[in-house]
Amino acid sequence: NNSPLKHYTKYIGFFILGLLMLTSVYTVDANENAVILRLGKYYSTTGPGLQFKIPLIDKVFKVKVDYQYKDEFGFRTLRPGVKSAFSTKGYEAEAWMLTGDLKIADVRWVVQYKIKNARDYLFNVKNIDESIKDVSEAAMRLMIGDRSFIEVIQTERVAIADQAKDYMQEILDKYNTGVSVQLVQLQGVVPP
Repeated sequence: NNSPLKHYTKYIGFFILGLLMLTSVYTVDANENAVILRLGKYYSTTGPGLQFKIPLIDKVFKVKVDYQYKDEFGFRTLRPGVKSAFSTKGYEAEAWMLTGDLKIADVRWVVQYKIKNARDYLFNVKNIDESIKDVSEAAMRLMIGDRSFIEVIQTERVAIADQAKDYMQEILDKYNTGVSVQLVQLQGVVPP
């Protein structure tokens, strides 16, 4: 009656049950949202804390929604800190722009953004990081192209940054990217 096979099947059952319980629990950090796919389709978005899912059926994607992302244009930070090091070599294609009076300006700027909707960020645009970069570059070229060289390097710098931010947000909202542009800041505009 007490065969070793019955003993092993009992332990195997407990092991499988324990494994299913372990795989049904996940944690979402304080600065994240988790997007749940059930059988490959969007099911829900959960906030921070201990959460439950159906093992093998639900898939979890975590997105940092309370994090400030930053893109640099016309330069890259090599070493941040008190004595930051920057590189501008090789970024001329994105930095050199034609002004309204047909002069070339070397424009460097920073874009900071947050994710406002994790579902839209994950599923509405195929390559979201490249899309944000492309929209930012297009917005800046539009703003620079509407002004004279003197306006770009002196009087209109703040207006250019503000209008580029608004234009970027408008385009990103049309694409339903789930991204909120926090800041567009011109670092420097000089003749190349």
